[in-house]
Amino acid sequence: MNSLPWRFWINFVFAVGLGPALGVGAGMGASTGSVWIGVFCGLLFGVLFMAGAALLYRRAMRRRNPGFTFSDANVRQEATIELPVDAADAFHLCTDALNALPGFFATKSDPATGYIEGITGGGGAAYLGFGAPGEKLRVKIDAAGEASSRASIVSQPEPLFAALDFGKNRKNISSVSAHIYAALRLRLDEAKELAERAEMQRALTVAKLNALQSQIEPHFLYNTLSNAQSLTRTDPKRAEVMLGHLIVFLRASLLQDAEAQSTLGHEVDRVVSYLEIMKIRMGSRLQYRIDIEKSVRSHTFAPLMLQTLVENAIKHGLEPKPSGGMVEVTAEVTHKQLLVRVVDNGQGFVADSGGTGIGLRNVQERLRIGYGERATFALQSSPSGGVTAIISIPLVT
Repeated sequence: MNSLPWRFWINFVFAVGLGPALGVGAGMGASTGSVWIGVFCGLLFGVLFMAGAALLYRRAMRRRNPGFTFSDANVRQEATIELPVDAADAFHLCTDALNALPGFFATKSDPATGYIEGITGGGGAAYLGFGAPGEKLRVKIDAAGEASSRASIVSQPEPLFAALDFGKNRKNISSVSAHIYAALRLRLDEAKELAERAEMQRALTVAKLNALQSQIEPHFLYNTLSNAQSLTRTDPKRAEVMLGHLIVFLRASLLQDAEAQSTLGHEVDRVVSYLEIMKIRMGSRLQYRIDIEKSVRSHTFAPLMLQTLVENAIKHGLEPKPSGGMVEVTAEVTHKQLLVRVVDNGQGFVADSGGTGIGLRNVQERLRIGYGERATFALQSSPSGGVTAIISIPLVT
């Protein structure tokens, strides 16, 4: 905080020293008949009165503030504050801080130049002198970088004439600075709280995804291993092929981090391993077709969702149907959305399919967690008599 001590002494001379100096000087000059004696005595008593008043003033002020110095009593106080926000944001912070001063009203306020000027309600007993109804405050804000700024604050009596400040301007500067710093601390605390909430939400989301991912159909794993065991006695080569596909499938399923995103291509490869296993189990009753362009495969896609839809189509659509059927997986990009379809020509919607609906609920939950209202999921009757599952998600750039 800057100050100009010479203004303090000038005001003391006018307010305290000049009157006694003139009176004593005139009296001594008249009684002794010597002008020089009158001038000397006037100056001497003026200095003594000024020094005595200064010491008494400092003693009185130190009762309020033990750290008080004469520079704190200067009629003009200045401060420069470095702010970690841009100039426009700093302008609003300074405006709020000035408006918090008692009786303050702005006479000039220009966001374009970053200049604010105004007057407080009045000095009252805070001044010893003449013509000091209140304080004029001026704030100039300059940019110091892309996300930083500098605020220069000045407080002084208005108008400045023969006034001795009793710490009012210093208090104005301190109040404005404290208000700005308090607002910045509040923002920091709010940002910290939001960050903590975001981290908690992220951890909860990861936990939910891990819980969903862990719900791999146990019957599929058991049946596959049981079939492989049987094939080792009747058809060892087919058993070896089945176990190879199972290893690829399990590696992709169990090592996939639920927090990380996968790609549609990776999910298609996982589904192909699953379909190849099911083809060995179901034989000619299962046919499948994948129709996805290479450019579409690189798009982000949540893990295990496609597998869940294909499992659902086989388990509830094709396996119950004696003749089996076809599963077709397609994908395309339209209107900045990735559309993925899983179509089967199985038995379609039935009243009692024997399912619990966990798989489809998992798909809906994954979409809600990952994309909110920007993603959709729908089940429709297929023209071929089966069911079409459609997922639409926004493209991630």
